[in-house]
Amino acid sequence: MTRHIYINGSYLPENEAKISVMDRAFLFGDAIYEVTAWSTGT
Repeated sequence: MTRHIYINGSYLPENEAKISVMDRAFLFGDAIYEVTAWSTGT
């Protein structure tokens, strides 16, 4: 099963999802963090 990540308004395969090392949330940890997992049944 391929995992997909929603980042910057798009769903991407897990291995293509990237954030900038200069991203404020990455540097300071001040963003909202929420994770939801679901299965497509395949």
